Amino acid sequence: MIIPKQKWWANGTLILIITTTVFMTGCVLTPEPASQTPKTVPDISESTKPTYIFEADWWLKPQTYGMFNYWGDTSFSRLKATSCTVNGYRGVFDFDLKNPQFDYEKDIEEAHKEGLKYVIGINFNGILDKWTEEVEGLASAGACAVTYEGREAIEHGEGSVYYFSTNHPLWQETLIEQARRIVDLDADGIAAIHPWGSSFYAAYGGRPDFSDASLEGFRAYLKKRYSSQELSARGISNLETFNYLGYLHNRGISEVELESAPLYEDYREFQRESALEFYQRFVSEVKEYARSKGADNFPVAPAN
Repeated sequence: MIIPKQKWWANGTLILIITTTVFMTGCVLTPEPASQTPKTVPDISESTKPTYIFEADWWLKPQTYGMFNYWGDTSFSRLKATSCTVNGYRGVFDFDLKNPQFDYEKDIEEAHKEGLKYVIGINFNGILDKWTEEVEGLASAGACAVTYEGREAIEHGEGSVYYFSTNHPLWQETLIEQARRIVDLDADGIAAIHPWGSSFYAAYGGRPDFSDASLEGFRAYLKKRYSSQELSARGISNLETFNYLGYLHNRGISEVELESAPLYEDYREFQRESALEFYQRFVSEVKEYARSKGADNFPVAPAN
């Protein structure tokens, strides 16, 4: 599996690796262990309740992080039975706050009553479409990521999965607006899921996005990096009309040969730099908005 460069993750307020059990800043995550048999939820007396550490910088201190879905009316008491102190991470794609399946406002209120923090994830790569109007609007505006084969990155099934390009301004604004709504709900933080965005799509073998927005950005990258003579030596006679995807296809380069293809490492580096640039902007704008709402130390964490 191709692993994206991750050194820039440290530019966020907090490092949060969902698929492991460690906060890189020192916080310990203890997901619910897998089990083949139902567990009996223990009775919690006042003497056995876990101690929570929630000062202003609570996210820098050890917490037990639960990735739990609805458990009915006893959801949060059951979370406390497992010693969780933080909850709220939903499925990889189910993050749209208008989804009627979830009542985030009620969830957050109940979590806070139980002394739990509540973090909501935002997926930078895409969204599971079960509420089509907004998602279809993004797709029709050309915000979808594009695969190496040149097709829109949409996986149809029970609820289509749309992958979007973080180089497209409409998808960027959608993500930032989503974050503002999370702040307004009085959530305790945001987990930025797959913040590498268009540079890496696990569903497509770790390949980057080849949408028009990305190809346009790559032309600007090449213009800054190479002289016209250097570009000509690489087979680019007119940068203004240069299409890197067509350039690769015209040379008969298959997807398995991409790693050694001309300019491919440049393309990957452009995508990584572009992803970092947008992530930094995302964090800055979300924190600024949170401060305007009285949340001076709002955590925004990259998550895998």
